[in-house]
Amino acid sequence: MLDTYRVSFIGHREVENFRFIEEQVEDIVKELIQTKEYVEFYVGRNGEFDIMVASVIKMAQRDYGTSNNSLILVLPYPIADMDDMEKYYDEVWYPQELYNVHYKAAITKRNEWFVNNSDMTDIMAAIGLGQFVRYPEMLKRRKEIIERYDDAFKPLGVETIPHYNENHQSSGHLYITRIPDISYDQRGEIIVKMAERGIACNVHYKPLPMHTAYKKLGFDINAYPNAYAHFANEITLPLHTCLTDEQVKYVIDMVKNLIIGIVIIFVVAMGAPLFINGLSAWGGAGA
Repeated sequence: MLDTYRVSFIGHREVENFRFIEEQVEDIVKELIQTKEYVEFYVGRNGEFDIMVASVIKMAQRDYGTSNNSLILVLPYPIADMDDMEKYYDEVWYPQELYNVHYKAAITKRNEWFVNNSDMTDIMAAIGLGQFVRYPEMLKRRKEIIERYDDAFKPLGVETIPHYNENHQSSGHLYITRIPDISYDQRGEIIVKMAERGIACNVHYKPLPMHTAYKKLGFDINAYPNAYAHFANEITLPLHTCLTDEQVKYVIDMVKNLIIGIVIIFVVAMGAPLFINGLSAWGGAGA
């Protein structure tokens, strides 16, 4: 019985640095064919990356033959041109696990099948190599955005995680903020209003006692007030390299407006004057 090595290829619909990624895939495919007793290559057909990988494998098969490898198209759902696909691919599979999956969730479930049925998703290494080409510019752009956010929000008392100092440099993956003195409900109101303005925010901290498994073990979040306080007012703002300068400014302006508005309401309710950037607010700006 042959020792079969199973490899899945999962990637984006559109491929940046196409030739570079293609070369990495070529190296991986050729090495596997030369070093493994038998290789099953699992691929999809849902975008540019999938087509590229299938083409690379077909070219390798012309060089090395198909005696110890096969190119297998794994479908997320049935397709009309099955006969044409069977002429190009060595095999076409529609896994039984996907039979009752709704078509809108089928590709995600098919990709899960890829992972669960692979010895290793070697293509992830190729994708990582491709990202290394962009990484210095990605870090630079993330730092620019973080510095703009810091300059805008720190004067408002917004707490942020320090990304850069003399001892460390962050990858800039997330921009996590804490808005002092706001409640859980006010945090939710800010996130909803940001969404209404086209800005997706998130919460990237939830104390373990609030997770179901820990609740079942008897943990009570009321026993951890500091952890809950860090959760209740945490908001993660958009931070990715596709943000334009105009979009960054828009995020900053919307956050400022919403934070100041909520704080003014809170202060008025407490019956005390509020000073923001030297301007007195009592029941509204300029009052």
